[in-house]
Amino acid sequence: MRRRFVILSIVAAVVVVAIVATLLVVRALRPDRYTAEFAADGVAPVTVTVPGEAGKPTIEARPAVDPARLPSAVQALSKPVRIEAGSFDGDARVTMTYGPATLPKGADPTADLQILTFVPDAGLWLPAAGTVDTGAHTITASTPHLSDWVLAVTDPRKLDDMKAFQERMNWTLSGRIASLMTVGEQDPLSCDAKHLLLPARISSTIALGEIPLCQEALDNGTYRLHWVNTTGLPVVSDLPPGFRSAAKDLHSDVFLQTVLQKHQHLDGVIVRPGKSLEVTFPGSAVSATTQFDGEIDWSIYLVTMMRQIMSAMLGADEPDNSKAREFLDASFRLTELWNCVADAAGEKQSSGSTFRTLFTFVWKCKGAIYEALEAGLTKIAGKAVSNGLAKRLGRFLGRQLDVVAKIEDFMDIARSEIAGLTTIPAQLFGHLDTSVTIQPSRVMTSPEAAALPVAAADPAGSFTTGCARLPSARFPPAGMPDPSLCYQSVPLDLNGNGKPDRLILWRPGSPDLFTPLDAASLGAVAYLDDGSFHRMADPVGGWGPDLGGGSLFHFRQVVHLGADTRAAAVVSLVLGSSTTHSVVLALVGNDLRAVRSGADVFDLADGGGAGYTSGFGFGCVRSGGKPLFVTRSSLTDFGPPQSYAWGLTYYRYTNGVLTQVGVEQGKAASETAIPAAGSDCSSAPVKRRGPEVGAVPR
Repeated sequence: MRRRFVILSIVAAVVVVAIVATLLVVRALRPDRYTAEFAADGVAPVTVTVPGEAGKPTIEARPAVDPARLPSAVQALSKPVRIEAGSFDGDARVTMTYGPATLPKGADPTADLQILTFVPDAGLWLPAAGTVDTGAHTITASTPHLSDWVLAVTDPRKLDDMKAFQERMNWTLSGRIASLMTVGEQDPLSCDAKHLLLPARISSTIALGEIPLCQEALDNGTYRLHWVNTTGLPVVSDLPPGFRSAAKDLHSDVFLQTVLQKHQHLDGVIVRPGKSLEVTFPGSAVSATTQFDGEIDWSIYLVTMMRQIMSAMLGADEPDNSKAREFLDASFRLTELWNCVADAAGEKQSSGSTFRTLFTFVWKCKGAIYEALEAGLTKIAGKAVSNGLAKRLGRFLGRQLDVVAKIEDFMDIARSEIAGLTTIPAQLFGHLDTSVTIQPSRVMTSPEAAALPVAAADPAGSFTTGCARLPSARFPPAGMPDPSLCYQSVPLDLNGNGKPDRLILWRPGSPDLFTPLDAASLGAVAYLDDGSFHRMADPVGGWGPDLGGGSLFHFRQVVHLGADTRAAAVVSLVLGSSTTHSVVLALVGNDLRAVRSGADVFDLADGGGAGYTSGFGFGCVRSGGKPLFVTRSSLTDFGPPQSYAWGLTYYRYTNGVLTQVGVEQGKAASETAIPAAGSDCSSAPVKRRGPEVGAVPR
């Protein structure tokens, strides 16, 4: 057994020695490097040399590069080639031959010629480190990786023609926070005049002209505030608790979310120049001290501006190039870059334009930008691809950036010296208030309405000139034009769900009961138990000449008119010598309305009696179990003998309209013999609404 083990060990050792020897022989026979050459129509002659372990490389021509995918002012001199080989350590060499006659006029091969390599993970053509041999008309780049390669050159004529670059910048900037260089068309305010508009307030010393701001109360009881940024710069703001941005969720944009995080606005919003801040919020989110403060953040301006300049220069601005955007976003999130830009933004100078000062400081961060791009590429593509990118970009983009820095009218793209800041005293930062403060408003909430003192019913019409006013610290009811007006608060079940709602009436104070009141200062609003409020859909001034010029706006009593339990309120407007004219306010759909008869507001007259020529009243009855509303009138015939001609008019109530369904007339020898109009309509259940009268005369 032991002998067998020894024999097997010897055999194994011999096999191992044979394998090692074979590998050594193969390695000795394998060349240290492989070289391949390639030439084809439209392709610059290319020679590739790779380490021996990579094997012999293959080269094939690829379709021409889309010029929009190339860096700014750069053009391809040939079609690209794809070079493939096995894995290897160390560097490969890519040499391309150029024809001097193919170079643009004024191009310097040593400064302008480049080999670009496509980095799929970044979606970009990036420069490789190249050495130009002007004698051999070649350029050689060393690379630790292989992909697609193209011979390219910076065209000095395009470099000098910055109009094209400006157009590209404008196009690049559209649709993102960094569209700071051009404002484009300013957003219009979009509050709906059909909604209740509220007096929100805003203060800003740097906004241009009248500040576009509006706030509206929505049908569901919440609020919407809309502000258009006319400062010419991005404004960053935190939102108070309960406020939600109605615009695109910035948290879905990684770059913009980083901007907010860097500036400790984790729940904030960024408002671009000419663009909108739209927020919605419940009334409970607003107190007397609620406000949100925005500030112009120069760091945001600078870093987003540089990101978009890099995007335009590197050809990363195509809408469908998501990988390029991800690469730039990852790069511009680095702390070192933000620290550099923050230092630049914090500098102060006593002369020169605001923009020129800021732009100069941005250029101090060029190195940090290049390093950030290299670090960003390392994260997504690995060190082998990104190594040395910062230096290569410095050489490749240096001339482009120098030209951009010298554009005299560059600030015109940025809205005339940052929206005219240079015309403001203390133009830089020392004494310039760059904040924007918005104070939202609101109206009284349902709980606040329910807490108001209740107005007593006054069915007999014992009117007074008394006036209850809101405490100064209270928010006014929805629609009340002046919080100093007199008010009445009436509890009633307007929507018929068995829970109390509130009807609030308002009017001006008056020295007597007969002086006509301003119809524009008369109004009401319904607050429901679900938290919503409902304003009057038909203003008092439109109720007709007999009702619109009233001297009252006084709650009389709660009534129930329809086949359900919804309540309405009788409100008196006109006090005559013996007759009071009133209306009935009811919730019709989502609106508070004056009940109508046909096209006209129903004039409910009551009063008169013994000693008067006529008398009026109203009540409720049932006909076949269904509720009817009844008005009663009487006319005194002083005879002799004295008698009373009377009439009962029957109405059926449906959806805010009283429709006449019958009339009954007669003559009575005494006032007490005049038939009653029924009950006082105070009972919600139909079966107790009033007496059963059977069929009514038609």
